[in-house]
Amino acid sequence: MSDYFDEISSSQEEFPQAPTPNGSPKETNCFFQLMKGLCYFLLFIVSQVAATYILMIYYVFKLLAARGSNTEMNSSQMTDVAGQIVEEAYNKALANTNGLLCLYGFILVVFLLIFFALHKKNFFEETQFRKFSPRYLPAMVLLTLGFYFFIDAVLSLLPESLMESYTESSSFGSEGSFAVSMIAQALIAPLTEELTFRGLMLSRFDKALPKWIGIAISSLLFGWVHGNPIWFVYASAMGCIFCIAAEYTGSIFSTFLMHCTFNSAGTIFAYFFQETSLKELQCFLIIGISMIIAGFYLLHRTHKAESTLVAVKSQTDK
Repeated sequence: MSDYFDEISSSQEEFPQAPTPNGSPKETNCFFQLMKGLCYFLLFIVSQVAATYILMIYYVFKLLAARGSNTEMNSSQMTDVAGQIVEEAYNKALANTNGLLCLYGFILVVFLLIFFALHKKNFFEETQFRKFSPRYLPAMVLLTLGFYFFIDAVLSLLPESLMESYTESSSFGSEGSFAVSMIAQALIAPLTEELTFRGLMLSRFDKALPKWIGIAISSLLFGWVHGNPIWFVYASAMGCIFCIAAEYTGSIFSTFLMHCTFNSAGTIFAYFFQETSLKELQCFLIIGISMIIAGFYLLHRTHKAESTLVAVKSQTDK
């Protein structure tokens, strides 16, 4: 794996370097860039909290309208009823996962658009959401589907005692039509998470820390926001794969497509495939590992070929 990070480190032109004031060394700007990355993470959390409370307020008014007015209650009874309504509204808001994903995604993206517009900065350049070479597509497909097969097999082979909390978390708030789930979980969630963890955070960490440390921090925080311990482990691993892909391709548009594919596969399998035999799981495990290895190898080879093409083109232009 060290070859990957060596290869990434040798391609600094893919991620623009932070400007250094008054010609001072880059190290003087490291703390500032690190804080910027963490502030974007805080913005991600605040967007989720804001969406939760906005949705909770909506349910409060909806529950109040359903109950109607009751002038016969005393102040103590009204306080109890108000507490029950607020608690029920909060639980309904948390249970509406698809609604929360859409709402906090809207809040986050609109805020970023306004923020960068006010600072006269290009949204797509600041978030690294830009085109990439289509030659990376085969490696992206192998890595994404390979990781999905691997994780699906590993989770299915874990003891039931370890899977109880994971199953409860997965089923919580999963109500809704297939179309709504696809939009929220396979489009909105990947967009907001890639903008935050790979586009804004990783690119800032790259300017302040060694690449492997930036990848580790971004991946661990990505796993942490998923909550459940099992989700934390595999989301952190997935975040690491996405970070490496973003470094190689120089774009989070590539990881956005990978993330959409992974979540789409999860949503489709959850709706249409309920049970899998042990032999099928073993096949998924072997196929997944093979595809991941092949994907990293192809990603490495493609990046070397792309780097060679860029070098040849630069010499020709001279």
